[in-house]
Amino acid sequence: MIKLRLIFVMILASACGFSQGWIQKSNFSGGQKAYAFSFVIGNKAYIGTGLNVGQVSNDMWEYNPANDSWTQRAAFIGQARYNAVSFVIGVKGYVGTGSNIFQIGIANFFEYDLATNSWRSRASLANGLQRTGAVGFSIGSKGYVGLGRNNSYFKNDLWEYDPALNNWKQRASYPGLACADATAFTIGSKAYIGLGYNATAAFRTFYEYNPVANSWTSKAQLPSLIRSGASAMVINNKAYVVLGSSYTKDLLEYDPATNIWKRKMDFPGGERKSAAAFAINNKGYLVGGMLRNIYYNDVWEYEVDTCRISALVKPHVTPNLCLYDSITMSANADAGLSYQWRLNGAEIMGANNRYYFATIPGIYSVVLTGNYVCSNYSSGINVTKPCNAGPAIAEAGTDKKICVDDSAFLKGAVSGS
Repeated sequence: MIKLRLIFVMILASACGFSQGWIQKSNFSGGQKAYAFSFVIGNKAYIGTGLNVGQVSNDMWEYNPANDSWTQRAAFIGQARYNAVSFVIGVKGYVGTGSNIFQIGIANFFEYDLATNSWRSRASLANGLQRTGAVGFSIGSKGYVGLGRNNSYFKNDLWEYDPALNNWKQRASYPGLACADATAFTIGSKAYIGLGYNATAAFRTFYEYNPVANSWTSKAQLPSLIRSGASAMVINNKAYVVLGSSYTKDLLEYDPATNIWKRKMDFPGGERKSAAAFAINNKGYLVGGMLRNIYYNDVWEYEVDTCRISALVKPHVTPNLCLYDSITMSANADAGLSYQWRLNGAEIMGANNRYYFATIPGIYSVVLTGNYVCSNYSSGINVTKPCNAGPAIAEAGTDKKICVDDSAFLKGAVSGS
């Protein structure tokens, strides 16, 4: 009968290690605050308005990460508000919309001039479309505001602001469901908007906006809990989305080049939503936020953790798959590792153990993840099935073929003389 061969392939990886991660900085000098606006000009960030332990504010503060210090700047001259939007065009910041103390939506906009440390009024959002919980971002020389709600009416519209003309122009509406407290970020010349909530649901979906084509494209949804009020930072052309109304501490990295989300190092400061977020010099920052009726003034700096998992495919023998053969692949068993096996680059459903038994040809690899923080891909191993093309040697009454480098025991009758 045929002698079956069990082929073992060991995929080795070093232990998971990190450089940097989350570091707590000096507390925010403006007190405990949530729903504040934030924008960056040069190497400094500006945080303002928001809810201070239930009270609406109009103050603004400058943060200098070089010496971890806060300096109060000219107060916002518009009506005190929270949940406003902000963006930067050139060297000027723009703040508008939001909600007043009576939870009534606001439509007006203001411009901050850093050189003179002063504010001036600009054109209100088109047609007096007041709202709160909108998203704001800028691309090139234009600013954008969209989504949000006014009372119980949720919106999915998008408006473009031209500072040279001081006017607003309507653009293609957001293709997802109308919602508020969504999350927006820009990478390169594209914007990404997703999450949020409406009267009946919260979301995980994301869409990419192309301002040149004025078009939207569906992107990978957040591979975690639905949420609104999440914070986002962009570091080295990748987005980092964290926290939110699901009151989770997970941090997820989005790479637009691959359209893949990856879980990173959890936020150590505790669950919360509506924290101000920004990035300066390849580091992200979170300021304040709230957990139900608890408000925070802590500040956290995030430097992208460098995952040190180094995966290596090291077959013990040539991985040939022939009739009755199987290949057992094994990854290392370091504490805290989780596994996801892949065949030809696609995830194998349910293949999340240290061992995987290959039964069909293809290129196998494994993704090793350490404590949901960092992960890396092994190189692939090509499992083939190179059976002999010539005449087969077979046992009597069978059609069992012998593969290259395999062996068989043949038994024949001995005739007498």
